[in-house]
Amino acid sequence: MKIEDKKKFDLKVPCEVHYIHVVVTDVKTRAEEIIQSVQDTSWISKLTPLNQLAFKSRAEKTIKALVENIFSKVDDTVTSEFGEYLVSFTAQESLCIEYTHQKFPIADIFKNRLLGNGGFDFHTESPNKFILFGEAKYKARSSPWKDALEQVNDFIAEGKDAGELVELQQLSKSGACDEFLQGRKGFAAAFSLNAVNKKKAIEDAIKSALLASLLTHTEIYIIGVEVRAE
Repeated sequence: MKIEDKKKFDLKVPCEVHYIHVVVTDVKTRAEEIIQSVQDTSWISKLTPLNQLAFKSRAEKTIKALVENIFSKVDDTVTSEFGEYLVSFTAQESLCIEYTHQKFPIADIFKNRLLGNGGFDFHTESPNKFILFGEAKYKARSSPWKDALEQVNDFIAEGKDAGELVELQQLSKSGACDEFLQGRKGFAAAFSLNAVNKKKAIEDAIKSALLASLLTHTEIYIIGVEVRAE
């Protein structure tokens, strides 16, 4: 993966709004990188003994299912099962690379469901100790930024960000959950970027009412993930 472009938008509001355009050129290699990432369970050893036991039990089954049923079956094309994970992992890693965020394990791994977590797909922690809640959407032939932003808005309305603090407070040691209690938190809408005019697709997302409704929060990231054969 490589960062094609990034930008901070000045919308004359306290909320910081950023855009990242990421390009994946080798799908099979990216799948192998994701397998390595998901199999790295070193984060468990940093937890309390009780939490090590609990999160290890959850993670092992999900990691096995992800690797055997989805990631290891990827060749040179993005399957429908792999697409949303590709967007999630790539968006999360781009935040770590470009904005020095710290990543949490992907949500499927630490939540108490084998696959499909029913909430935000990925999380990071910013240098300012804000938790960022990320939602990923993939479509093979379009740029589903509306779906991603709509899902973020719906999850906030349903209080799913607050509901996820039960697990996140066990995984964060920096006081980011305390910042959440003060109303300081961020959100990311990540999506497959297939539009011919990619700049316009991003501008449409930035100008949309779906994004405007999120500007009361601390930080917003719009992340387009393009798969481009080279």
